[in-house]
Parts: sequence; C-alpha cells; structure tokens
Amino acid sequence: MLYMAIKEHPQICTARDIKETNFFTDNYEKGFDWYKSFFDHCDNHVAIGEVSNTYIYDTQVPSRIHSFLPDVKLISVLRNPYDRLISAFSFRKRMGELDSSLNIFDALQKHPDLISQNFYSDQLKCYLQYYHSEQVLIALYDDLKTDPNQFISMIFSFIGVDADFEPEAIRNRVNPSAAVRFQFLSRVIRKGADFLRRKEKYSTLGYLKSSDWFRNMLFKSDNDISDNDRKELIEILRPEFQPHIEWVELKTGRDLSHWYY
Repeated sequence: MLYMAIKEHPQICTARDIKETNFFTDNYEKGFDWYKSFFDHCDNHVAIGEVSNTYIYDTQVPSRIHSFLPDVKLISVLRNPYDRLISAFSFRKRMGELDSSLNIFDALQKHPDLISQNFYSDQLKCYLQYYHSEQVLIALYDDLKTDPNQFISMIFSFIGVDADFEPEAIRNRVNPSAAVRFQFLSRVIRKGADFLRRKEKYSTLGYLKSSDWFRNMLFKSDNDISDNDRKELIEILRPEFQPHIEWVELKTGRDLSHWYY
C-alpha cells in the first residue's frame, strides 16, 4: 500500500515497471547505467526513487548507495520486531523458502537470519555512518496502521513533495498475511518469479504481483502463530530484541513499550 501511495504522487517518479530493482544487492555488477535506465522516463519530477525490502539487510549497501547518491534521502519503516519476524516466517513458508512442516521455533533454529534481520540498530547504524541523520527518516509501521493519511503526509513532507496530496491507495487495507492455497504451488511461484527477474520481464512480474484476481486465486488468509506461541517467542527473544527496540526509541523519541510484549 505504501509503495502504491508513493507511486501515485504526481511529483514522484518511481522505477519503471518494477517496485524493487535490487540494484544495490543482487544486481550491482550490472552497473549504475543499468540502474539509471529504470528512471529514464522521469521528467521534471521533484523526487525520483524506488522501494526495496532488502537494502537494509546487506551491510555493503550503504556504501554502495553513498558512492553514487550521497545526497539521497532514505526512509526506513520499522515494525514491531516480533510481528515482523512472524510475518517473515509466514511469507517464506508460502514462497517455499522454508519447509511447510516447520513450526516457528524449529525455523528459528535452522534459519537464524529470521532473528538477525530484526536487529534494527545494527542495520541503521551502517547507514548513519554515511548519511547525516537529517537524510534518514525512521518511520513506524504502527503509524501507518493507525493513521495512514498522516503517515503518508509525513513521508511526502520528508521527500520534499506536496504533503497535501491524498493518494487513492491510502484507503486500501495494509496487505494481510496470506498462505498458498495449494502447497505445491509455492516453489512454482518462486521459480516463476525468479525466471521473470532473470529475463527482466519486470512489467509482467509487476502486473501479476498487483493483480487482486491472481492473488485471490493463489492465496488464502494465513495465521501460523497462536497467541501462546507468540508469548513464548517474546520470552525467548526479548534479550536479543530489547536493545534494538531501545535504540529505536532513542532515535525516534517515541515510547515503544508496547513492542516489548
């Protein structure tokens, strides 16, 4: 929803035919001209940019971005780390990246990156080594859920475009978790998406990802974690997550006590 809201703004130009170019991670060897080609349609826009869910995890990315774009503005939307972990677990299961028989506790043992990907202070400190704090906006997913209009206005203001613009997408529900209706489709979907990326068929991939009909046909509502499992998860991971939550509180000036439970 956030990506679509940004994409709607007439003063913002996003990458052509694709949400995430993954240039600064998977496609860096293709060169900056390859990356720039995604924005060659941009003309007289106030802001140009892309959205990526992976740049925060790779410690090489901040220096790579800075080498080409030292004056860029960066936005990181952080979620309660326990909620984000559960969401990542569900997503990776439905995409066939995790064995469908795994419960979340076994998954944490076999895939510790499910935990480390929520170490927000470690990740953002890497960016703050290269960028002034005024260039990095740390936003909270909580605010997107509770007051999406104010949230998107804040994002637009930070970017430097008209903050009064009201995108249609902001009225849509934030994407719910979903599971594949037929488990054998998980790997087929993933392999198909990877094939389209390799062939740079980004418009086709983007169309399929944004199609409500395609999504409803393949996915159903998903709830992998019981309340008891969540409570146990919090008890296990509190020593690891608490320092990172405290760091976010310090940087944002927000009380995130509800993230501890």
